[in-house]
Amino acid sequence: MWRSVALVVSICVWATASRADVTALQNGVLPTADYAGCKDTWISDEPYERGSDYGKRLTLRCGGGKRAILIQFDLAPIPKDHVVHKAILHLADVEYPRKQGGKWPVSLLAYRLTRDWSDNANWLEHTRTNYKEPDAGDWKAPGGEIDLETDFGQPDKGLVASDTLVAGRQGHAHRLDVTRVVQAWAGGTLPNHGLALVAPPKSHGAHVASSEWYVPSYRPLLLVSHGPKGSAPSELPPADDAPQEVELHPIAQTPDAGKAQGDYALVRVGQNANCALRGASTDTYVKEAVARFPGTWGWMTQCRVGGVAGDFSRALLYFDLREIPKDAAIQSAKLHLSLVPQTSRQATEYRYGAFLLKLPEVPGWKAEEATSLERKAGTPWDDGGILAPSRGAPVALGKASTRREKDRTIPDAMEFDLTGAVRAWVQGRAPNCGIVLDNRIEGGAYDFHSSRSFDPALRPYLEISLSPAVTKKPEPIEAKPALPPGDYWVEPMREAHKRFKGKPGTLAQYGDSITVTMAFLANYSWAGKIQPRNCPPDVQKEMDAVAAYSDLKLWRTWKGGEWGNTGMMKSDWLLNNIDHWQQKMQPEAAVILFGTNDLGSICPPEYTENMAASLRRMLADGTVPMLTTVPPASGRPIAREYWLAGLSIAHGLKVPVIDYYAEIMRRRPDDWDGRLEKFGKPRDVYQVPTLISGDGTHPSNPKQFVTDFSDEALSSNGYTLRDYMTLRTYYQVITKIFRPAQRQDR
Repeated sequence: MWRSVALVVSICVWATASRADVTALQNGVLPTADYAGCKDTWISDEPYERGSDYGKRLTLRCGGGKRAILIQFDLAPIPKDHVVHKAILHLADVEYPRKQGGKWPVSLLAYRLTRDWSDNANWLEHTRTNYKEPDAGDWKAPGGEIDLETDFGQPDKGLVASDTLVAGRQGHAHRLDVTRVVQAWAGGTLPNHGLALVAPPKSHGAHVASSEWYVPSYRPLLLVSHGPKGSAPSELPPADDAPQEVELHPIAQTPDAGKAQGDYALVRVGQNANCALRGASTDTYVKEAVARFPGTWGWMTQCRVGGVAGDFSRALLYFDLREIPKDAAIQSAKLHLSLVPQTSRQATEYRYGAFLLKLPEVPGWKAEEATSLERKAGTPWDDGGILAPSRGAPVALGKASTRREKDRTIPDAMEFDLTGAVRAWVQGRAPNCGIVLDNRIEGGAYDFHSSRSFDPALRPYLEISLSPAVTKKPEPIEAKPALPPGDYWVEPMREAHKRFKGKPGTLAQYGDSITVTMAFLANYSWAGKIQPRNCPPDVQKEMDAVAAYSDLKLWRTWKGGEWGNTGMMKSDWLLNNIDHWQQKMQPEAAVILFGTNDLGSICPPEYTENMAASLRRMLADGTVPMLTTVPPASGRPIAREYWLAGLSIAHGLKVPVIDYYAEIMRRRPDDWDGRLEKFGKPRDVYQVPTLISGDGTHPSNPKQFVTDFSDEALSSNGYTLRDYMTLRTYYQVITKIFRPAQRQDR
């Protein structure tokens, strides 16, 4: 698999050394940064996808029904008087393939397209016109016009290539030998309309990065070896696949040089509730896709390992061993990680390594400052990246343990045998700079609870069997899930707001169906004032201040998908579009609520990253984000994990948070759910007298409590409660952040 920009350089060097011509075609990368000759999309005949435009999506899909990928490369950079020796198409997988019978299955079949098409094509149309009516924009055959007659040297007529999957340090990639058809295109014997990629029968197909993918070096890549007519054929370097056997670092064999004094006993090191030795033990993780996910992640309650197509995370762990005597005999040392259940399905599928960090000082990095480029603020990793200090063989391979839950086997924990490394650290044979966990052996991903987990019993620990025993006992840890105390956000938001250059009083509303509905804030905008019924006098003063400062008409006009709020959307929709919306609206403040559609599909750590990256984009404009925690959801206790994600963002980014989840649980801890039998089944599910409606997802909205700020109403109407909490938080933002700036402007 080709390795990002470093790979591109190596190709060029290799080509020069062998006096062969190799041209790499990849949008935004090669042969120049302005190359945009790769056109791609995917089309589908599935009922809910039929007619959709996927030409600007980040990914391409085929399989799982009637789906096909369309892709075409402009071959103009290849000299017309050259002949093609070899052509290989690489597509980066954005999921986690599974082996069948110990081998990667064939996922893609390539066929030549026989007519031109637009990247807004769909199942019936090569160029978008009228999907329901026959016209000149239609394919002659639904699903694309495919050559099924030409012999490309494959078992079946028309078949150009089938893929080979390679796995390794850069995840998984599909490799297709398309030499025969590229030779025909370059030689002018066949017109170049590109390829249709389909899944073999009974195959799950593939999900790959498109030419729009946010990490440019993982976009579709066509490598072409070519030369003048009569030149000697040149070959492309082979793919760098995962090794069959993994040899461990020599430090793993460090002998025990200590002297036992009595029986061996166990001691745990780390920030876990059961650890006797805590000291400066810590952990963090860094992300490779820094353009999309900027900043530090040492505040998150999980650590992430691995990922797909350039979005790789690497976890760093350090265990403080200074209280262990240097002459202690160490029988064993095992690292224990509690896996995040929703995200660790790949924990048992791939081999994961723990790699020894080698740095000038101990540990050499700071959890709250480390990024993939810097080990602490202003101090880069050696040779420009985090992998440099941990190059070489792993010191241990991970072993996942599992538990049974109903009819499923769930990965429960990941363990690494660090006995040799711990002996070397304690004896002083190697500096204890910690370890890096990543997926460089063969791809994959898993997440584990970090040393900041709200549940101390889930935090990582290093369990050491040693003699003499350590007699120190664990001390209790109190870690109550809660927002940071006091006005934790005021000074950070004042600093952020200094960057604001838009119109004061503007408020963006980013969210799904709970936000786009007119039951939220827009209720108050027509009258030009905010006067809820039964509003306490002190709260009414706050409402008057909000009405005097904010542009109320925007609460209604900035509604719909083009303004960042519509039904069925998830946190990735926010991240994919936030730059455009921020440029369009330039809002002074934003209220944000995503998560109800993420439940069960976008895992809590990924949700946290999406939300945090989006909030950082707002902060870059000086927009003050007011993050709303998700409401509880009927029958889905996992909603609590998304609530905790909101709390972790508050701790990490120091943004104001409207803790909707906690307030619902405070007001109605036992009967917030409108689906409970005691509330019956009203014709209108929103009319139940509780805070979550009869559909179990949306807030309730009983008519008698609309725009009513009495205590009874706030405990009976979920939308009114959200209005109340949002307006009161907005008041705090106005009076503590915006009004001082307004006075200065005057």
